[in-house]
Amino acid sequence: MSAPDREQERRRLRQLRQYREALAGFTWEVEADSSGTHLMAWRKSGDLDRVATIHPCASPDEIEVLCRALETLGFALDLIDRAAARIRELAPKPQPAEKPKRDNLGFTAKSLCEQPLFRRFLETRGDGSVPDADAADARLKELLKIKSKGEIDRDPAVKAAFQQLRNDFWLWKRGDT
Repeated sequence: MSAPDREQERRRLRQLRQYREALAGFTWEVEADSSGTHLMAWRKSGDLDRVATIHPCASPDEIEVLCRALETLGFALDLIDRAAARIRELAPKPQPAEKPKRDNLGFTAKSLCEQPLFRRFLETRGDGSVPDADAADARLKELLKIKSKGEIDRDPAVKAAFQQLRNDFWLWKRGDT
């Protein structure tokens, strides 16, 4: 079985909508007389015209399908419209593109300053001991030549210097220096 031709389906649906629009306000009914069974159309003008004569061998179901075609067309198109609206309603809403998460190196620096091992590393990078997080904070700012750890995230040169210091710490911690 081949895939449906979506463009052909759209054209057919547009054509059916045009038929419904062109026949809006018409009412169809069945009339029988000595010459047979007829499909009659009440026009918008109020005129009643015979639009088809149904062959005598047509079954009652066939007559029903033919005579209710206009009503069925409207029902089917309304059903399609409601289903499409419901699908759109249930479809996931597009989410705004996530902003790429950036490193918060200022926070990373604060976390490192709280680690005793990082404080020991900082002692190798300057004069004197680094006994606590406040002393580590001061030594870090001295090494990076900054007043605030927020500068690490704002200034590319400071960011690069901090990243190098952090890499040096990792190497020192592994014993590679």
